[in-house]
Amino acid sequence: MNSTTLSPHASPERSPSLADTVERHPLGPSEDILWRASRRFRGDGSGLVTLRIHGRIQPELLRGALAVAQKRHPRLRARIAPGPDGKMCFEVHQSFAPIPLQVKSFDTEELPWSDEAHQVLEEEFSDGEPMCRLAVLQSELRPVSELILVMHHSLTDGIAALCLLHQILSHYETLWGGTRLEDLLAATEPLPFLASDNPPLTASWKDRWAMFRRLAKSYARRRRANWTPIPSDSSAYTPYLTRTQLSVEDTHKLLRRCRQQRVPGYGMLFAAALTSLAETFHGQPVQFACRSPINMRELPNCKRVISYEHLGCFAGGLDRVYHFSGRPVEFWSLAREASEDMREFILRQGPAMMMKLIWVADALAPLFRVSAERPPMRDTIQVNYIPDLGIKDRYGDLSMEAFAISGRWRYLGVSLLAFASVLSGRMNFSLGSVNVARQFREEYHQRFMEKIHRVVQGEI
Repeated sequence: MNSTTLSPHASPERSPSLADTVERHPLGPSEDILWRASRRFRGDGSGLVTLRIHGRIQPELLRGALAVAQKRHPRLRARIAPGPDGKMCFEVHQSFAPIPLQVKSFDTEELPWSDEAHQVLEEEFSDGEPMCRLAVLQSELRPVSELILVMHHSLTDGIAALCLLHQILSHYETLWGGTRLEDLLAATEPLPFLASDNPPLTASWKDRWAMFRRLAKSYARRRRANWTPIPSDSSAYTPYLTRTQLSVEDTHKLLRRCRQQRVPGYGMLFAAALTSLAETFHGQPVQFACRSPINMRELPNCKRVISYEHLGCFAGGLDRVYHFSGRPVEFWSLAREASEDMREFILRQGPAMMMKLIWVADALAPLFRVSAERPPMRDTIQVNYIPDLGIKDRYGDLSMEAFAISGRWRYLGVSLLAFASVLSGRMNFSLGSVNVARQFREEYHQRFMEKIHRVVQGEI
């Protein structure tokens, strides 16, 4: 048996008037693509972060922390609506609804976090409410809680969502320590609204030409390639998410192995994800499309402008096509190849170049009668290694235990997701899938974790 408590939240009786508008900011090309996809596919384009916590969350303190975060970040007070020129834009209003907070209690020791997370993810955002919601699951039998944060992807990327959770929990800790909410709100200064899709491009013309050729070839290759079909579920839309965590000792061993091989964590994760997927086809020749999100906050030409405190879609992407002949692949060679490819792409400012090309394509689309409703091309798998974001082990009386990150991306079709990051000294793996048959995904997940453990033990 469980009970549900909703925060005092009600949508405004009317849409905010122009007099209420503080500022408008046009959507960038990628933000606009995500917004259109969410309209076409009924709620698609939302990101999900779950966080398991040891301790009981106090809902009133959490509501106060959300209010502080909402004052700090204009995107949490924004809605998307047509501007005077008809183009979609973020509108930040003086009057806004609070972030919805839902609290559920369960009389079980294990919380159904995955099912509840996808239930929250399936709920569409209503007009007039923030494009962000938070749910809390609590066990009545032991001190354990689950935080589930859902944000629209046109509002922010996954890394920013994790950073936002860190900020919310920091505000929670301040309030837990005795600070009055009124005092904390008064001391909170709003951040400026940063555009997400306009990173500075300072690369040489040689590098720009090299990146243009690379992106054009990648696009053509993706258009022509015949992807190996992944066995799909018969359901129209079946998302799945699991999380696995290494011990502190095994995490140290894994990172030590990466240093010995002179491979960053991303390369290790990429090789584990791709080789495990190829092996799940039992020696058949296969061809995959792989997308690796790039954290633009770490790019040299963006560091001075963007910090981890800012919300936004500060993520580019590196797309590749990989062919596996069915013969064994040398793990660390693939890891080094992927790492070097990523390093060169970043050094030549490929992410910024890609954003500029998206902007140009978006501007020229009406001239060539390109459908604005056309969804992005499908990827077989997405791989993302998230850096250390400074999330603490403890906030007040709450201890962090594990996290997972996923999303609702119906337009991807059949897709696999592999994310990894270190939390509280432990490597966390989020393995997700959309429309993938159960037997295939379970075998893939098993092979993936076996591969990771073999790396830890030095067998690879």
